[in-house]
Amino acid sequence: MSTTNYLEENYSSHPAFSFPGKPYRIDLAKLAAFDTNYKSVANGGLEEDALFEAAKIKLAAQANEIFGEMRLQTNDEYERMFLDELEGQSLRLLNEELGYYQLANKSKYQERSQEARVTALKTDRHFFGEIGAAAVSRIMDISSAEINEFRSRAAQGQLKREDLSANSVPIVGQIVEILNDEFRAQGVLGTVSAYMGFDCRVGGLAIELSVPQATWWRDTLDTSVPPKTMYAHVDESIIYPKAIVYLSNVTTANGPTSCYPGVYEELHLNALQEIIGRVLNYPGHLEDSVLKDYYGKSYHQTMSSSRFRQHFMRLPAELRFNSHMGWDVVPGSETEQKFMDRERVMTGAAGTYIVFDGGRLFHRGGMVVSGERIALQVIFAPAISTPNPSLYRKIISLPRGIVSKIWRLIK
Repeated sequence: MSTTNYLEENYSSHPAFSFPGKPYRIDLAKLAAFDTNYKSVANGGLEEDALFEAAKIKLAAQANEIFGEMRLQTNDEYERMFLDELEGQSLRLLNEELGYYQLANKSKYQERSQEARVTALKTDRHFFGEIGAAAVSRIMDISSAEINEFRSRAAQGQLKREDLSANSVPIVGQIVEILNDEFRAQGVLGTVSAYMGFDCRVGGLAIELSVPQATWWRDTLDTSVPPKTMYAHVDESIIYPKAIVYLSNVTTANGPTSCYPGVYEELHLNALQEIIGRVLNYPGHLEDSVLKDYYGKSYHQTMSSSRFRQHFMRLPAELRFNSHMGWDVVPGSETEQKFMDRERVMTGAAGTYIVFDGGRLFHRGGMVVSGERIALQVIFAPAISTPNPSLYRKIISLPRGIVSKIWRLIK
């Protein structure tokens, strides 16, 4: 089954995505040209800055032309505004990704490129480990007041993820240093650096409490049985690897992190389809979006809006992808089974961690049935003194306000 059919079959079979009207038509030769040009940059085909800049201009123009084709086929102003916002965010992300490829120099780390954990990141996009009990104890001591505050908020019914997360400077700064020491001693920083092609360190994190009362992760679509893949997603950024570190013992009941190696690669997305899927959440989501009231999305789930789903289904199948597609999967379908066949569940004692490429590995966690989970969501960042703030806007799957606070700490 081809990639497009693989995704198309799921959406065409899903009752919540059935709408009248045909998808927009685009010139597939133009889409293929964009894909070829993007991959020539991604694969290290350009070394001079001038060539990079020329490639950026060309790719932006090609994307604009494809969006222009679709814009001519819109039925109303709402469809046009959807495409306008989607194109703007796609061009932003395109520029950020090209900037990463310009920065990366993987040949510099040739001596580490065959290390087992680097190979694990290249093939399965993740590896597991454990920080020491002393480090866990220090982090818990530092965080105790915040964790107790989270518990108090949960008891009062404040259950959004930002209600139960913290990244204040005194706490985060100390924990970042502890993790950098642990990960440096274990060789994790060297592994991530070799994988990315530049020196990396722990750049920021959020401490988070997950409780069974929280329902943000539950399916909002009108299906009799929710999919087993709820909240399975890839992150917007391919630039910042992540880690999840448990600060409490985690079993299958209290929100373990799961990952699905190989599923993302099996989709064989074209470059523009991939970019669109990563920024799909933005139209109608930001406070200044002209579509915010029109869509009326529920918290955290883009496809909760029927109007948004209708606009999504007007995209050509070759451009249709949702980075948070775990919520969209038809229960009992082949797609659901593909995910579940690949699932790896991380249970373990406090200190257990996963290091992974969140932009290329479907993952999920924090879906607590009983008990509670305390964990760190960690960002690895370039170990440079003046990182670009625009690249930190949507690094991890936390609300935008939390990511902004993490960025202020990194600065």
